[in-house]
Amino acid sequence: MNPPGTEAPRNGPIDAQASATAVIAIRVLIAVAVVGLAAHAAQATLGIGGSGLNVLFTNWVYHAIALGATAACVARAILVPSERGVWISLSVGLVAWLAGSVYYAVSAAALDSSLHLPVSDVLFLLFYPAAAVALALLVRARVRPVQASVLLDGAIAALAVAALGAGLAFQTLAEGAGNLTAIRLNATYPLGDLMLLTMVVWVLALTSWHPRRLWVFVVGGLSLAGLASGVHVYEVAARTYVPGTITESLWPAAALLVAYAAWRSPEKTVPIRLEGSRRLVIPSASALAALALLIYSNFFYLNDVAVVLAAATLVALIVRATVTFKENVSILADLRHEAQTDFLTGLKNRRKLIADLRDQVEAASTTAPSMLMLFDLDGFKRYNDTYGHPAGDVLLSRLGRRFARAVQPYGVAYRMGGDEFCVIMPSADRREADQLAWRLWDELSAAPLWENGHASIYLGVSIGIGG
Repeated sequence: MNPPGTEAPRNGPIDAQASATAVIAIRVLIAVAVVGLAAHAAQATLGIGGSGLNVLFTNWVYHAIALGATAACVARAILVPSERGVWISLSVGLVAWLAGSVYYAVSAAALDSSLHLPVSDVLFLLFYPAAAVALALLVRARVRPVQASVLLDGAIAALAVAALGAGLAFQTLAEGAGNLTAIRLNATYPLGDLMLLTMVVWVLALTSWHPRRLWVFVVGGLSLAGLASGVHVYEVAARTYVPGTITESLWPAAALLVAYAAWRSPEKTVPIRLEGSRRLVIPSASALAALALLIYSNFFYLNDVAVVLAAATLVALIVRATVTFKENVSILADLRHEAQTDFLTGLKNRRKLIADLRDQVEAASTTAPSMLMLFDLDGFKRYNDTYGHPAGDVLLSRLGRRFARAVQPYGVAYRMGGDEFCVIMPSADRREADQLAWRLWDELSAAPLWENGHASIYLGVSIGIGG
């Protein structure tokens, strides 16, 4: 419990965000639902009690388990502030699915099959976009960092899996369905299942195929939901569906996995490792799968959905190659900047100085000379020995910023190492170099570099000029 007048923390253990009584009650509810699921599966497998008990378990126990799991998710969304959007989305999906299932059971009991077609199917199908939104929000909350190439890896894998699934599922569906309305209606479920499966693959790819425990339960629950729907649609299309079998235990089992995940304490964000050759596995395997499907479609019949998804996989791979090239260019630019920059002062370093001197020598002429100025701090070594190297680093950092501001309009500033600095003045003469030298001497010597209580730190500067 939180003290009166205080808010529950928005992150941390579930027990710290909701009252202890509510947490215990929800976990007891989930435990009871798990016992009910075990009984439902046992009855469906063994056929205990005959048709009378079968009706009880199919209609009442089935929906009671689903209601308990749905209530746990709704309670998570209401009582716990952290990641509330995720559980609101999942709650909406579970409530819609439960309402559709109840409506279907009522219409079936009334022996009026026309009742359930429009309403129950719409409610069932609402589960898919709600689950997709929940997964996207969970990724946003828990996976850091998310680079474009990593997102594309997940999308490529998802498209490839969807293409393979479409190639396998829609042929059986088209052969088993009757009228056009039934074909369109039944085709919507495999599309939803494929979307859910592709989202699951995408999430697994984003977590580098090493999901944490919460991901296992959420992804496992949603995958089981997609599997249950796919098996049901296949059995209906193949005219092998029999009510009251073990496959009907899959839906409440999926809901319970999600409910259990809802009441696990939040975990830390998942770091994504972007290095290693294993990053090539997903795009390579996806490319081979897409190419195999497209080659197959040239010799044998393959439905349009699978062909389009396979082509989309190849397009995503082209986009992935472009993004990878841009990321590599950016990485190369960052490495080049780090190789040519002094990390302490932010000035150009000795490596950059040598390269620029070579360029200036090649470009210089009697009509457009360049000037080189060398600076050495007088007294810095004594200061460094007196106050320590960390204090010396702070002083060099301050000095570097002041030095860069003074030089910037006239040339390029460098730190060669230690307390030695350098300036190159392109297309300048000795008079301009002398003016800048006096300006820098005044900037670095006349004004204190650091005020430390009542003591002011002054350093002298030795300057050399050449052209």
